[in-house]
Amino acid sequence: MLFSLILLHLAVKYFVSNKVNAIVRFSEKFAEGDLGARVFLKPFMKNPDELTKLALSFNKMANSLEKSLDEIRKKEHFLQALIDAIPDGVRVIDENYNIVVANKAYYMLIKEDAVPNVIMKCYDSSHKRQSPCQKSLVTCPLKELCNKDSIKAVQRFITSEGEEIPVEVNAASLDKDDNNGRLIVESIRDLTKDIRFSHQQKLSSVGMLAAGIAHELRNPLGSVRLILEGISSKIEADKIKKEEVLKYLDKVTVQIVNCSKVTEILLKLSRLPSNELEDVNLTLAINEVKTLLDYESKKRGIEVIFNHEGEDLFISATESEIRMVLLNILQNAFNAMNNGGNVFVYLEKSEQRVQVAIKDEGVGIDEENLTKIFDPFFSSRAKKDESGTGIGLTITKNMVERHKGKIIVKSKKGEGTTFILDFPLLIKA
Repeated sequence: MLFSLILLHLAVKYFVSNKVNAIVRFSEKFAEGDLGARVFLKPFMKNPDELTKLALSFNKMANSLEKSLDEIRKKEHFLQALIDAIPDGVRVIDENYNIVVANKAYYMLIKEDAVPNVIMKCYDSSHKRQSPCQKSLVTCPLKELCNKDSIKAVQRFITSEGEEIPVEVNAASLDKDDNNGRLIVESIRDLTKDIRFSHQQKLSSVGMLAAGIAHELRNPLGSVRLILEGISSKIEADKIKKEEVLKYLDKVTVQIVNCSKVTEILLKLSRLPSNELEDVNLTLAINEVKTLLDYESKKRGIEVIFNHEGEDLFISATESEIRMVLLNILQNAFNAMNNGGNVFVYLEKSEQRVQVAIKDEGVGIDEENLTKIFDPFFSSRAKKDESGTGIGLTITKNMVERHKGKIIVKSKKGEGTTFILDFPLLIKA
């Protein structure tokens, strides 16, 4: 009896326990992440049974799973290579502010190396903050896309070296397949080159005002010269009194102040955009840009008529860019009026917004071109000998949108064009 039990024990150990142990060893290795692990089949093949079928099933499952994971890795590598080929920065964020995936251009933009298997918070990665960005300071796509399909915003990223970089963020919401939460997909474009190019265009436009500026300075300087010559001749003839000299010098001071005003307006227009927003007086800005264009408008037989309610209206913006917007649109109006005429400028507020409307009596724009005029390098000028790069309105639109504004154009061929600038009104305390 005892001998029979011993034989039974040995048989169970050989035919069952060894097989079970082989399956257990496979399970442990597979659970630890060794996807190449398989059940050792030699003990099973001498005496095939149900455990043998189980071992074969495990190996078949492991082969299938390893193949599937290999395909997933290939797809992940393809997806990463695909977004890495995009020149603009791309990142995907989940509802917990985690960056799920990002491309090389994004990491190059913030001057950091991608660290595999390390989850970074979006506000830490691009804004170097320890907590989510404040809504009043940064337009956060994760918060803004609750009730919208997509948004576009201008932000300032901070690189690993502490450098601030202006970027344009286009973001859209993407629902997960399991309907459990959503992802935010961001396309990020570096605006540094655009701003430099914009500044070059500004200086080019300022250069085009040279004749008008020279005229504005020549008149007061000519008056100063005549006054000084008059004083000099009277001093030589010993026919001038102290009171008369002071009177003449007061006139000289007035003319010098006039010169200073012109140069001050020009400097406001040509300076580099500030990182900080300013309280921009639109009433003053329109009047000063109008002053800069006085000579050109008179030369072309054009009168600029500014209509407003009398009160000063303010917006929060970069002053030099707002002046450039006004200058670009007014110069466009002049170029459309070969036979002279009037340009009307209206400034008015409506609830929490302020609008500037610039209406010319020019040739107008063809209806099919109205949707194209803000496209880069598009020009509606009929004559080939007319100068123009075709990018003035593109830059103008970008400047307006950077300050949370809108630009609307209305035109009818042969009747003129109206540009409407709409900005949030700044309430002065």
